[in-house]
Formats: sequence, structure tokens, C-alpha cells
Amino acid sequence: MSTNAACGTEDLLLRRSPAASADVVGGQDLVTDGSVPHDGAEWDAPAALVLRSNQAFLSYDLGEPRALSALYVQADANDTYQVSGSLDGSQGSYHLLATVPNVVESQGHGLRGRALGLSERPVVRFLRLGEAAGDGAYSVAEFAAYCQTPQPFPPKLDSADTAPSAAAPAPPTPRSGQEDSGPLHTLLLTLGVALSVAGALALRSKRSQPGSAAAAPRTERSSLDGLLHVLFLLSGCAALIYEVVWLHLLRLVIGASALSVGIVLASFMGGMFLGSLLFSRWVPKDENPLRVYAYLELGIGGFGLLMPLVLPAVRSLYFGLVGYGPLGIGLRAFIAAVTLLPPTALMGATLPAVSRRYSHGRQGMARLASLYSANTLGAVLGCLLSAFYLLAYFDVWVATLAAVLLNAAVFALALRKSRALDQVSETALLESAESLPRASVEPYAIYLAAALSGLTALGAQVVWTRLLTLLFGATVYAFAIILAVFLGSLGLGSALSAWLLRRGLEPARGLAFSQAALIPTLLLAAHLLANVLPYASPTGAPPIAALHALHVLRALDVILPAGVFWGMSFPFALAAAGLGRGDPARSSGRVYAANTIGAIVGALATSFVMIPRLGTQRAQQALVLIAAISAAAMFRSLMREPRSEGSFARLLGALAAWSLALGAFAAATLPGLSKVFLAHGRYLGASDPRDQYLYVSEGAASTVAVHVAPDGTRHFHVSGRVEASNNPADLRLERLLGHLSALAHEEPRTVLVVGLGAGITAGALGLHPIKRLVICEIEPRVTGAAAQFAHENYDILHDPRVELVFDDARHYLATTRERFDIITSDPIHPWVRGNSVLFSEEYYEIVRSRLNPGGIATQWVPLYETSEAAIQIQMKTFSNAFPNGTVWNSAVTGRGYDVVLLGSAAPLHLNLARIQSRIDRDARIARSLREAKIGSVVDLLGTYATSARDMSGWLAGASVNRDFSLKLEYISGLALNETQADPINAHMIAGRHYPEGIFEAAPALQEDLKRRIP
Repeated sequence: MSTNAACGTEDLLLRRSPAASADVVGGQDLVTDGSVPHDGAEWDAPAALVLRSNQAFLSYDLGEPRALSALYVQADANDTYQVSGSLDGSQGSYHLLATVPNVVESQGHGLRGRALGLSERPVVRFLRLGEAAGDGAYSVAEFAAYCQTPQPFPPKLDSADTAPSAAAPAPPTPRSGQEDSGPLHTLLLTLGVALSVAGALALRSKRSQPGSAAAAPRTERSSLDGLLHVLFLLSGCAALIYEVVWLHLLRLVIGASALSVGIVLASFMGGMFLGSLLFSRWVPKDENPLRVYAYLELGIGGFGLLMPLVLPAVRSLYFGLVGYGPLGIGLRAFIAAVTLLPPTALMGATLPAVSRRYSHGRQGMARLASLYSANTLGAVLGCLLSAFYLLAYFDVWVATLAAVLLNAAVFALALRKSRALDQVSETALLESAESLPRASVEPYAIYLAAALSGLTALGAQVVWTRLLTLLFGATVYAFAIILAVFLGSLGLGSALSAWLLRRGLEPARGLAFSQAALIPTLLLAAHLLANVLPYASPTGAPPIAALHALHVLRALDVILPAGVFWGMSFPFALAAAGLGRGDPARSSGRVYAANTIGAIVGALATSFVMIPRLGTQRAQQALVLIAAISAAAMFRSLMREPRSEGSFARLLGALAAWSLALGAFAAATLPGLSKVFLAHGRYLGASDPRDQYLYVSEGAASTVAVHVAPDGTRHFHVSGRVEASNNPADLRLERLLGHLSALAHEEPRTVLVVGLGAGITAGALGLHPIKRLVICEIEPRVTGAAAQFAHENYDILHDPRVELVFDDARHYLATTRERFDIITSDPIHPWVRGNSVLFSEEYYEIVRSRLNPGGIATQWVPLYETSEAAIQIQMKTFSNAFPNGTVWNSAVTGRGYDVVLLGSAAPLHLNLARIQSRIDRDARIARSLREAKIGSVVDLLGTYATSARDMSGWLAGASVNRDFSLKLEYISGLALNETQADPINAHMIAGRHYPEGIFEAAPALQEDLKRRIP
């Protein structure tokens, strides 16, 4: 083969662009620009091109065949590369010319040059660099080829260290809150709906039938009906605002673990159960029902106003009474009961109180059902108002005052109108005894159906909320949308049942058929969740308003069909139990109590028994069977009514049998959820058919999974979100969080890790000579996932120094008497509902109080799936708690990905020689760091990004995240689809100065660090 004889010692690749490339990131011309960073520069320095996998390559056309004698490559020292050649560049024609070896053991980490001689002088026209083997993160800074070996060799190349870098974008003016007007539009729309409904009810209340002696009383009665609809709508709105606020405040006191949430839920609904059941026994029948209702609302408002004042005092008393331990569980239940039972009992008594205003005939029960519908619609408004406006833009106090004002308005209007009720004769309000139909079904059957309906409704709500938040992302907005759709469906169903009752439908039959209709609708919901909706999600990242609209549509698909029939069941049960049976307050109270106790059992049993032990598929099968039993029992009870004889009785018997058969068929054919969906959730589109699933488990708090990607990387998922993995980028973060925390402390002995995750951070900490390591994890199923990472976490779960605590970490920290040298938080996403309390000012105060003198607190913060406003809130809150705080960038590129916040009470001083000595003393620590591409103390401390002092300008005017004003939860929830990590990082470090006072080192090491931290 002939070659160009004039070929000399020049670089044949100089300033050539690749003819082909695959899976590379960065400026490709950097590889042949003739300049290199200093040896030892970070592997992903700006002058390097990153190869994202071992399939990545760069291919160059030399223009004509050349005989090569030497090659030079500057690339990541920790990897092996191959240079191949070809004469025509066709597929399969490349043959190996040289292997670029791994030199990390001999030369150290970072970018290192390798000069290779080719004694056989192969003749090629095309050169390809790639086919890398190593740790999964590869980079190349320079590639050169020579016909004649230059002298000296390797040649002296220009330095790229002083090359001007791209200017960072100017930091924007800090925002103290959301600028998106979407929630404001939601508020206006919600108020518009409320006013429209109130106006329609007011118009309806003016209708009367003139021309008879009873016209005036009838007009007064209609006017009172319309007013009561408006009052119940406002009352329902206030009740939902209280529910959201009180559940949040109580979680701050007794914790957010599944146990604590269950205690709060049982207390809340238990109060409503007691109020509805005991009202008729405690309040005389001759009391004016509207006046009683007015004072009940006044009492609710009074308790609502007191709750934000009382609970902080209760929290201080609770934390002081007992330390962490079994006694605390009983005290949690006691506190929840004492604080929630009084106001919720008043809430539960409102419907029985007003029911005395109506007859126990069909028309009276229809009006009562209509009131329940208005109350439920008000609850929808309260749900949306609290999530999208009151708490998103304001705080707990504003939300509470809004609800109190609603209660006050209801009290004033109801009390004023109660005088009108005194002036209307009883015969004008009640139907005559002769017109009342006889009861058709025994009360116990109705109460049983009401209880089973409540059980299946709340059980299904638990299952659907779990699965829909997997699909939507567990933001506070997703939960609000799901709850609003559920309540709206109930309201629609109750309105429909009121309409049917007015037109003569026998209520017991309506109750039986509505229970039977739950069977196919529950099966439909399961089919949509398993086979349709997960695979019909948007592939991109739509704007948040469009995403919320899509969430509403998908929630309606799942919830509306069954929700309407649950909404119909309760009014039908009210009417069936009240027909011709004395005091309406007693019958309605018993139905309300039965429905509520069923709801409590359904919610708790589904959350703590069925899902953790059986899974969501078996839970849904059980709910379908319970609905079938409820329907069959009602049909059987209808057979005993006098009119059910002969063929009609046989028809009812057949319907009972068919209900059971249909329930069995639905349960047998109800589809299960794929492991792919349970693991990936909203990120299902990023899954690969070749993925393998080592562990998938549904716990009381979360769904946990571990999957292995085709390249062998293991990923740890919680509720559909990857929280950890063993890929190089994540491994670097997890190891950095552990080792930086330990090495920044003089001599750590006791450590608390908040969140087990894959256990890699805890495993890194465990390599250091600590005496005690406490890991606080809210979901016990995470331990099974962490066991799949035993190699990466050094089997930390079996370390005798480790104590696993299954509880909310904030609650544990607040109640334990123990102090720690290090408190570190593993990956926790603030946009997940409830997580932002681990980023609040009050939480950091608790952390500071649990640190020993000289203690270190570290916190992981993601720069992706968030907005700059959310990051500013996190940084401002942490900086206020730790004015000496610093930020460390885990990204191997030095750009935006994950950062670690490090706080200490005293100014931070890091002696490089001492830290290097600690690394060198233990080969396990050194190896663990090398696996994360940290080969020395300079590599470790070179991850320094900025300090609280240097961020002060950027954070000026930013909000602080507080327990009573959780702006972070709402702002970050609107930004989970944003990808602004690089700009956020650039703005964050724009005011950075080299931290002269932090690093103590010899001049040479200081200079090396200054090159790493410009």
C-alpha cells in the first residue's frame, strides 16, 4: 500500500473534526485542538469530551492512507481505551492498533497522558478511538497520531487550563415565591363555581306554589332549604381546609410515619363517628335544629382557631415527656385523640342536627341527600383552595383564618335564619304521618351496607391514591387533585340520588343496586390502572398546567364511575334508615356513624394489612368481594319486605346470587400491576424491556423496587422515583455524602443517617472508625432493597454498630435524648409531599440541638427536577441555620446535578495533610473513594462549590421554608418537570471566592486546589 512520503512529525489529527461519533458529550473539536489540561485534572474537565458508555467512539478520516508510528492520548486514568484502524472505514473493517492502558495505579486519578509507539507502522486511513472498558464514565481530552515519532515524545502541547471558560449567565433577581398565576386562576375559577352553585341554589329556593293556604310556609321552607345548601357548601369547604391544616400540624408533632398517619386518620374520622352517633342522645329533640347547627359551626371555628396555637405547645410538652421508644406510640394516639376528637365530633354532628329539620319521609330524605351533596362539593372547593392557593401562596395561619371566617359566616346566617324556623308550624315542615311510607328493610341491613360502602370507598381511595401518585408524581398537587376528584364524584352521586328519591325511587332498592354497580366499576378502575393509563402517559415534559389537567382527566377515568355509586349509596342509606322511623337525627346519625366506622376500617386495613401483606392487586380483589357481599346482603334483605312476593322475591334472590357470582368473577379476572410500573411509575417510558427486577415490594408507606439495567447498573426506586444507583454519577454522590461528612469531622464516633436508601452513604460512613451508626428509615421494605446493594454498601445492614429505626426521622430526632457527631440526610426529594419538613428552619434547629460540639450536618440537594426559586429557598433556610455552611458539587462534570450542603456551628477548618493521612491509613476508605473517582484529598475537597457567605447576594430576598409556611413543597411541586440544573449551578457559584480560611495545606496543595476551584 503506497503512502505519502512527505508525512513527517506533525499531528495528523490536529484540528480535524470527527468523521463519525456515537454517544459522546461535549465539544468534539476539543479532542484535536492541540491543547491539554494539566495531568491530574478532573476527568471531566471543560477541555475533555465525555464518552457516556463503552459503546461510545470517535472516528477520524486522515484523507489518505498513512503509515503510523506513534499515538498520544490524554484520557481518564481509570479506564482502558482501544485505537482501531481501517483503510476504507466500512463496517467490520476496523482492526486493533493499540490499547491505551489504565494507569491509575501508577500515575494517579484524573486526566493522564499515554504515549504509544507502533513498531509495525500500520497503514490506515481511518482511526477510531473508543470501545472503552472501565468504571462506566470515560473521557478524552486529546488524541494525536504521527507518521514519524516527534522528539521529545510525548510532545509538548499547549495548556488548556488557562483557556477562557464560557461566561456563566447572570443570576436572576431572586424570587420569594411563585410567579406563575396558575393557582390564582384556580382560586378565581373555584370561587366562580362556588358563587354559581350558591346562586343556582338561591334561585331554586325562591320557587313556591302560590294559590294555597300553605303557600307562605312552603315558600319559607324553600328559602330555608336554599340557605342550608349554601351553608353546607361553605361548611364543607372550611372542613377540608381544616383537615389539610390539622393533618400537617399533627404530623409535625407525632411524626409522618405510616403509623402516625394512621393514628391521625383514625382520630379524625373517629371524632366524626362519635359526633354523629351521640348527637341524638345528648341534644334534646325539641331544640331548634338550625340554631343547634349554628352553634356547632361556631364551635368548629373556635377549635380551628385554637389548633395552630395549641399544637406547638403540645409538641413541646410531648417531646419533653418521653424520649424515643414504645411509650411514645401510646402518647401519639393520646395526643391525636385529645386534639382532634372535639372539633371532629362537632363536624360529625352537623348532618344529624340539620336532619331534624326534615321529615323522615321520602321528600325530606331527598332534601337531606341534597344537603350532603352540597357539603361534598364544598369539600372539593376547600381541597383545591388549600392546595393551590392558601398554603401555596400564604401559610397555615391564612388558611386557618379563611376557614374560621367561613365558619363565622355560617354561624351568623344560620343563627339569624333560625328565628324563621321557630315561626313555621311543624305541620308545614313535616309530612303527615299518614303520608309516610313504611320502612321496607330492617335497619341493621342498612347500617351494614353503609359500613361496607364506607369500607370499600376509603379502601379504594388508599389504593388509587398510591397508584395514581406513582403515575403522576407524589406532589402535593397530585394528592389534592385525586382527593378533589374523589370528593367531586361522591357529590355528583349524592346529587343524583337526591334527584331519584324525589321521583319516587325506593331508597333501599337504590342502595342495593348502587352497591352492585360497584363491582364492574372497581374492575374497570383496576383495568385502567394496570393496562391503559401507565402506557398512555406523555413522553415529554408538558407544562405544569397541562400536566395538572391531564392528571384530572386520568383521575376521573379511574375514580368517577365507582365514586358516583358510593356517593349515591350514602343518601340512599340515609333515606332507607329514616323512612317512618321516629327521630331523623338518630337514624341519620347511625348511618353516618356506620359509614364512618367502615371508612376507618377500610383506610387502616388497606394501608396496614392488605397492601403490605397482599399487595394492591389482592387489596382490590378483596374490595370487589366486599362490595359483592354488601350488594347480596341488601338484595336478600329486600326479599323480606311485604311487597316482595312470588316472582319478585325470586328475582331479588337471583340478584343476590348474581352479585356474588359477578364479584367472584371480577376478583378472579382483576388484573395485577406490572413490576415495570410499580418500579418506574411516571418514568415508565424510560424503562428498557431488557430490565430485570430483583426486588419489588409494596409497603405501608411506599412502593420499593430494585431493577438491573441492561448495562448491569442497579437502580433503587421509591414510589416510582430512582433514589440511588451504583452508576458512577450516583455512586460518587452517595460516597461523597458519607466520606465528606466523616472526614470533615475531627474524630466522629456517633452518626445518624436520615434515610437508608440503597445504604451506600451509610456503608461509606461505616468504613470510618465510628462507634455507633443509627439509620432512620420511614419504610421498612427499603431494607430488602438495600440488601441488593450489599457490595456497594459493604453489607452495612449486618454491621453490629448499626441500629435501624423505623420512624419519621424528624420525629425520632425531636424525641431522642441522644446526640451525634454527624447527622446526614440521604437523597430526599423536596417536591414529594411531606418531605419539605426535612428542609425547614425548625427541622434544622432540631438538627443543631442534636449535634455534639464540633458536629457536622450534611444534606443532599438535587439541582434537577426543580426551579431556581425552590433551590434558593433550600439554600437560604440552610444558610440561616448554619451561617458557616458550605456547598459541595458531586457532579463529575462540575456542573449542575447534585450538591451536598455541609453545616457546622463553628467555622469549618480542613487540614489536607491530616485528611490524606486518614485516607491512607485505611485501604478500604481509599478504595471506596477511588471507585467514586476521588483519588486524593485534592479530588475530595476539589468538589467545593461555594459557601453561605458567597451566596448571600444570590439569596437576597429569597423565602425561608418554615413549618407554618412550607413554600418549598408547593414551589418545587410546580417544577418537577423543569431541567434547569446547569443555570441554577452557574448562578449559585457566580459569587464564589476561593475559601482561603477553610483549607489548611502546603503551598503546592493549595495551588492544586485553586486550579480545581477557580
